[in-house]
Amino acid sequence: MIDPDHPFYEPLWRRIVIPAVCFVWAGVELYSGSVTWAVISAALGLFAGYKLLVEKREAAPATVPDEAPTVETRTIETNTGETRIIEAGTSESGTSETGKTVTGKTEARDE
Repeated sequence: MIDPDHPFYEPLWRRIVIPAVCFVWAGVELYSGSVTWAVISAALGLFAGYKLLVEKREAAPATVPDEAPTVETRTIETNTGETRIIEAGTSESGTSETGKTVTGKTEARDE
């Protein structure tokens, strides 16, 4: 119901305010004469206080920054005279290729 390891609950002030609001609301309910809702609100405050302040939070695993993927760019000319740029990137998960076509004709070369 409450995941104390969620990044939302990281600041201490949020972990204190949430149960406090439940207890304040329980006081409002008691003041208005609604004992049942006061008990429900107080129980929610106790539960939230236990989960957010008492229960041991898991330590975040140490992460090693990944190396930046290497990108190799090749330029080829097609039979129609278009220039095609092929980018081949490698990462830990494997090799992926993405192609990008540059519009327009290329100039003819004298060989």
